[in-house]
Amino acid sequence: MARKEVIRGMKAIATEEVKNIDGRAIHFIQIGKLVQVNSTVSYGNMSYKYGPHEQVKANRELFWSDLLKVSEIKKSRGILEPIIMNPSMTKDIMVIGKQIRGEGWESISTFLKCDGLLLLKPPHTHIIPIGLPVADCAPVSIYIPTAHSILVIHVSWKNIDIIQEALQIAYGIHLAAASHKPFHLILIVGPAGRYLFYDKEQEKEILIDIHHMIEQQIVQFESQHSEDGFRLEVYFSQYLTTDSDVFFSNHILNLLNQPPARFMSLSFLI
Repeated sequence: MARKEVIRGMKAIATEEVKNIDGRAIHFIQIGKLVQVNSTVSYGNMSYKYGPHEQVKANRELFWSDLLKVSEIKKSRGILEPIIMNPSMTKDIMVIGKQIRGEGWESISTFLKCDGLLLLKPPHTHIIPIGLPVADCAPVSIYIPTAHSILVIHVSWKNIDIIQEALQIAYGIHLAAASHKPFHLILIVGPAGRYLFYDKEQEKEILIDIHHMIEQQIVQFESQHSEDGFRLEVYFSQYLTTDSDVFFSNHILNLLNQPPARFMSLSFLI
C-alpha cells in the first residue's frame, strides 16, 4: 500500500501509512514523538487466549523482528521488549513501575490484567513500547508533552467511560508536572469497529461505532474544561476493522463462524 499523508480526526495532523516487508504489512500512525504501530492479519493471531501458545509466540516475534527493520527508531537508542496488557473491559489503569519495564511478550501479558497502562517519564535512552491485543475495540495512545509521559488504553463500547478516566488522569499529571503551562494532549485513536449489534434487552439492533463514541467522550471532556485553556490534538485512524481486510474484526469473524483472533497494537515515544 502507498504512503498516505492524512489530515483527519478532530484537530491533529498525523502521518498514517502501511509499510510492507517480505509480503507482510505493518500499520503506523505518528504525531510528533507519539507513535502507534499495529500488526495486520498478515502476522496472524496475536492473542494467547485464542491460539496455540507456540504459534502466537512465533507470530509476535516475527512482528517484532520486522518492526525493528522498518520503523523510524534511531539506531542509537535502545528499544526494550514490549509491556503488554491483558484487556478485561474495565476502567482499570495501572502505572508501570521500574520492576516491570520491558519484561517482554510472555512474562508480563499473563498478569497485567487491566485496560490502561501509564508510563511516567520513560528514559530518553530507551524506547519502551506499551501494547495490547485487540480486534474492533480501539487502541488509544495518549501523550502528555508537559510531563513526557504516555498512557495507552483499550476502549470498547462496554468500557467507553475509560476515556474520561484517562483524560482526567492525564490532566492531573500535567498539573503536577507543569501547572504554569497550557494543558496540551496528543491522542491517537487506532483502527476500530463499526457494526450493528442486537441488544436483547432493547430487542433491537443498535449501531456500535467506537470512533464516534470516543469522539463524544472527548467532546464531553472538552466541555467540562472549556475554561482551563488547553489544547487537544486528536487523530482517528482512517481504518475501520469491520470495513477492511487489513485487521482482525471480532464481529466479522463471528459472522463468518471463524475462530477469534486479535492483532497487536504497540505505542511508544521516539
